Amino acid sequence: MYLISVVVLLILAPVVSIVAEFVTGAVPPDLIGVIGKWMTFWAVGVRLFMAGVRQTAQPSFTAKDIFQIDDPRAGGLVREIGFGNLAMGLLGLASFLKPEWLVPAAIV
Repeated sequence: MYLISVVVLLILAPVVSIVAEFVTGAVPPDLIGVIGKWMTFWAVGVRLFMAGVRQTAQPSFTAKDIFQIDDPRAGGLVREIGFGNLAMGLLGLASFLKPEWLVPAAIV
């Protein structure tokens, strides 16, 4: 399930969004800008925010299933990483509403 969500959020959702924006003709065609907007929204915003929620709420999943660490003390570190992911993800999501935040969100 983890791999599927990563593929969807890093490839499928951005490509569908980019194509949809060009097909609807909602904006003048600026390929780099449109790619940047949707990659930042999906890959940084949605993916990192979802990861942050999961890591702060259930740190054992990340520690055991992703990093293969069975030590319960790893939960504190994973939770800290989760809060960082929440912050970066929120910035990526906010860049959709505040286009001037796009570049800072893309480089975090």
